[in-house]
Amino acid sequence: MTLLTVRWTAATFLFVLSVFALSQAFASPPSSAYSLIFADEFSGTSLDSYKWNTGYPWGNGHTHNHLAACYDSNLAVSDGALNITAKKEVTTVTGTVYNYTSGVINTQGKLNINSGYLEASIQIPSNMTGMWPAFWMLGAGWPPEIDIMEVQSPDTNSYWANYHYTYGTTNTSYGWETTVGTLNTSSHIFAVDWTSTNMTFYLDGVYRHSITDTAAIADAVNMYLILNLAVGGAWGGGSAGAAAGTYPETMTVDWVRVWQNTSNFNTSTVWKGSGSGTLSWTSTSNWTNGVAKSSCQTASFNSVARSSVIVDWSNSQTIAGISLGGTTSYTLGGGNESLMLANVLTNSPSPTATFAYVNVSGSQSHTIKSRLEAYSTIVVNASSTGILTLAGEITGPSSLIFASGNVLFTGRNSQQGTTSVVGTGTNLVLAEHGSLNTKQSTFEIIPTIGSGTVTIQANSSASLSGSHIYLAGSFGGTATLDQLGGNVIAAENINVGYFGKGTYTLSGGASSCVKLRLATATGASGTVILNSGATLTAQAIFGGYGTSAFNFNGGTVKAAATASAFLDKLTYANIQAGGAIFDTNGYDVGIAQALIDAPSVHGSLTKQGAGTLTLSGSNTYSGTTYVNAGALSLAPTTAHNLSAVVNNAAFEIAHGSVTVDSVTGAGSTYVADGILVVGTLVQDSLFLGQAAPESATAATEAVPEPAACFTMIIAAATLLAALRRQRRLRAIS
Repeated sequence: MTLLTVRWTAATFLFVLSVFALSQAFASPPSSAYSLIFADEFSGTSLDSYKWNTGYPWGNGHTHNHLAACYDSNLAVSDGALNITAKKEVTTVTGTVYNYTSGVINTQGKLNINSGYLEASIQIPSNMTGMWPAFWMLGAGWPPEIDIMEVQSPDTNSYWANYHYTYGTTNTSYGWETTVGTLNTSSHIFAVDWTSTNMTFYLDGVYRHSITDTAAIADAVNMYLILNLAVGGAWGGGSAGAAAGTYPETMTVDWVRVWQNTSNFNTSTVWKGSGSGTLSWTSTSNWTNGVAKSSCQTASFNSVARSSVIVDWSNSQTIAGISLGGTTSYTLGGGNESLMLANVLTNSPSPTATFAYVNVSGSQSHTIKSRLEAYSTIVVNASSTGILTLAGEITGPSSLIFASGNVLFTGRNSQQGTTSVVGTGTNLVLAEHGSLNTKQSTFEIIPTIGSGTVTIQANSSASLSGSHIYLAGSFGGTATLDQLGGNVIAAENINVGYFGKGTYTLSGGASSCVKLRLATATGASGTVILNSGATLTAQAIFGGYGTSAFNFNGGTVKAAATASAFLDKLTYANIQAGGAIFDTNGYDVGIAQALIDAPSVHGSLTKQGAGTLTLSGSNTYSGTTYVNAGALSLAPTTAHNLSAVVNNAAFEIAHGSVTVDSVTGAGSTYVADGILVVGTLVQDSLFLGQAAPESATAATEAVPEPAACFTMIIAAATLLAALRRQRRLRAIS
């Protein structure tokens, strides 16, 4: 097993929380007496199967009362939206030919409700000819039907809200057409507030129509959501309308949210189920104060009459917070369900600090196998001496904060917000295929009061990633990251010692970024230690305004681009006993930074990979220099007590004066425009007044290998030529 560890100390936890509050999701029910029970912000890359079905829940699933056959391929989730696209293409369903395709989703069996405030942000197609977009609800049969929004082709300035129900044995309807101006150039929020006594329809938060016929409303039972883009049909202009349409046309859904009245819920619910086998989350008998199922409720799991309990459910549940404690060990979920953590304030136009949470206390270990969806920022406070295992995926639009505790990741993290370590005593373990991947945001270690450790125990399939990775992001804080395996990946930069003191030790695995920045701010301190077995890939490594040190101790630095100042502006670049390995990776790379010996250590420098590594700093390291591939070029550089071993590669003196003890190996030495003073030269080829070619292999093939008996003659001639050049230069000066 491999290991990656983080320790930190610093301050201002409340400040950090206030910053994270700005990322919350807010919505707009007409009253604060509503709690979120279902939401989809479409923040991922595919449709959420825990919340939605595809197709129609009847017949063959592909067709209904219009001219398009519906397929999953016409549904796409990207850039925070669901796109339902109608296309002109021929397909056959159960022997019937359709000239158009489109898409439809529904919540049948996953969300069926009897009341609520339902809303969706939707942009209808830009050209409505032949199109029939709709946001609606059905029950077990027809009627009832609640049409929250449907637009009739080819209109772009008005929409319909309808309710179909049964009056005695007769099917009848309420319905209104509302003219509001252009609907197809931007998104609009279509909503219905549905209670036992009224159905009130809204557009962009503005009241439009109401139904107060309680007998009619009572017909709406166990309703589910449908979103579709029909082609042709009764409201799509029929065959003529469909034929006149432009394709493809798209209906875009930014989000869907469902709220219910908070008077139906107790805000604090306590688990009491202790029967044998796997117990149901949705069973009323397993809870005091009712089933936990909304964003105004918290769920407490304490001691029951069993040492361990498994709690399971289907599809997706919503809760504001979870507390795990007592003497019972809990497993939540079986791995095929979702738990959305949401603590949002209704009717709130401005950001307010609302956080969902997972709290762990006592000495027991607990496991959450279900997917966790961060709809609000999730704060993990695991003060237990046991371990909280997060075995499912973590998704959603918000952030993740680790404030304390022992947390084991065996699933993967891909939520859209920032992942941060801010609290005391935090110990994170990333194992198996586990990952902490905040691909569109940052991973931050922001030290607060106290000290703690983050440990990532990772094999080659585990990873820690973000657009940026900050180590010690606050003033006065201290953070240490030790990577013994896995992958640490920043799409942009890794910052070590951003404002505080940061140390990043790589002893295994791979790390990559565009830029590795040390000690960014004045007063900051940043140190990187690269040990044997680890590889660091970057386009540049440089220091900021603080004190920075890069310590080479056997690991490999690999270039990711051509750079004239690949290693630069560091306070120290120390070559320790393990030595420095540079792989130019096919690029030409320059290092102006002085490479020096660590105290009482004489480490070597090894150049690998195609391309040229140019050293132009005042290097004083004293270990052997190995050139295994490509070329090593010494610009105005002074290297004392240097021994170079060139293996089928090139050793070049571009200009300046270089003094070395020996140059040996089956390679070539070039003195293009400089002075090489050497004690021993044993090389295949010596070129005076000639620069090394780009290919070291070409260099060794260009000249026949000299006989061994001429080796000392060449060495003596080289030394004599160098001494004569020195005399001429002295005479001129």
